[in-house]
Parts: sequence; structure tokens; C-alpha cells
Amino acid sequence: MPKPPLLQRLAQLDDMTPSEKKLAALFRREYPQLAFDNLTDIGAKAGVGKATVTRFVQRLGYLNFYEFSKTLRNEVAHHMDLPVRRLTQMNEEERAAAPDTIFSHTIDSAIANLQRTKETLSSENFNKAVDLLGDTSRPLFLMGAVSAEGLMSYFYILLSYFRENVVLLNGNASILGHRIARIAPESVLFAFSYDRYPKITGTTMRVFREAGCETVLITERRSSPLLQHTTVPIFVEAEGPGMFKSRCAGIATLEALLAALTPKFSGAVARRLESMTKLFTEFDVYFH
Repeated sequence: MPKPPLLQRLAQLDDMTPSEKKLAALFRREYPQLAFDNLTDIGAKAGVGKATVTRFVQRLGYLNFYEFSKTLRNEVAHHMDLPVRRLTQMNEEERAAAPDTIFSHTIDSAIANLQRTKETLSSENFNKAVDLLGDTSRPLFLMGAVSAEGLMSYFYILLSYFRENVVLLNGNASILGHRIARIAPESVLFAFSYDRYPKITGTTMRVFREAGCETVLITERRSSPLLQHTTVPIFVEAEGPGMFKSRCAGIATLEALLAALTPKFSGAVARRLESMTKLFTEFDVYFH
């Protein structure tokens, strides 16, 4: 018989002490990010001792904190939508569909993702992201790993037409330390990540937050473990008919950010374009 999930265990608990009530409130508020916190982190966030945390998880039915953490991580991972799981869940009709039918379904899904993102996007967070990314007094770092690396590279190239003082980061851990050493607290990190949420992106975001920096994140889940290191989240829809999630709403959001940023740099655009055009000619980049 499967063991009940954490939130169900909490719902069944009564007669809690004041310290246990603090922990229960924290667990509900921080779930599922809670799965990635250690014993010290949880105690500090709730304002209780480590021994109190251990007793509380035992009261919830876990043998010890190690079992609690391991079980919770497995529970959270179970809900993450992995490509191989999406593939195995495809029915025979989906597998046998004609290519033009798949094309039609993919476009319909993309349109639905764009519409839902438009309807649910936080205007406040989008506007704040534009202000942070457009503030030239703040060094700007862009972070994307695995599939997000190409998307942030695309954003970086277009942003470079008018925004200076931008550093593009990626999943190369051997180089990352050189690029983010001695981060200034006024710096801004802009990250893009869908599940499975690369750990290197999470670690980078944590380093920036610990330095006092603002962090902007585009992601598709409100249960992303990266949200614990995020000050400005932007959520996009990502459903798709195939084994991979759709990035179309994420790309559209990147392009919307570029469009919103452009007027802030109207004077700089002409100067940078002139300089870049000369370099393109010097390096013989384009056919015309």
C-alpha cells in the first residue's frame, strides 16, 4: 500500500504544539521546494531547533529526517513530467497519427499555450522584469542550461543590439565560477528553466540570491524547486502533444521582453547598430 503524501499526512495531524504549527505552516507554504531543504534550513525558516524538526517528521510517520527528505524528493520527482514518461503514456492513436495531423495538433497546442500564458501572466512581475533587465546600472547575467542554453543564447544575441554589460552563462561548471566570482549585490540574474530543472541552474540562482541579487525566472511549473531562489517568477504554459514540452510560450515571452526593453534604449540602439554593422562587414558575416 503506497504511503500517503506529505500534505495528506499534515491534514491528518491535530493537537499540534506552537512549534509544530510553525513547521506545518512552513511545510505547506514551501512544498515542493521543501524537498530540497536540509534540516538546518527548515529549522531556521520555521524558527525552531533541529531536534524539534526531527520529532515533527517522526510524528508525521517518517523514521527520521533522512527518510523524510528522501521520500519527499521521490514524491516531488514523481510529479515531474519527464520525456520518457510522456512517451510511454502516448496511446496507439497518437503513435499512429499521420505527420500532417501531428503538425496540426502541435500548432493547436502552441496557440492554446500562448493564449493561456497571455491570460495568466502576472503583469506586475513582467513589468518588474523589464525594469530590472533594462536597468543599465545593474550588471545582467543570463542563465540557461541543457535545452534552455540555446534559448538564452538567442535572447542574448538580440539583447546585445542595445543592452551592454550582459554576461551569458551556461551549464559549463568549470567556467561558471570564473564568470560569477565576486558578484555585486546590484546584479540581476535572468534564468530560463523547465523541468527537470538542472541543478547547476538552481545552484547559480542560490549563489546570486545569497549575494543579495534580484533573480528573474521563466518556468512552466508553480512547483519548481528553483522558485525558492527567485524574486520575480514568470510562469508560461508548456503543454505539447509529443514527448517534449513546448517552449513556444517561453520563446514568445522572451520576445515580448525584448520588445518591451527596446524603447528604453532608443538612443543606444542606433549607435550600437552602427558599430555592429561595421564589425559585420569587417568579418564578412552576411551575404548582404
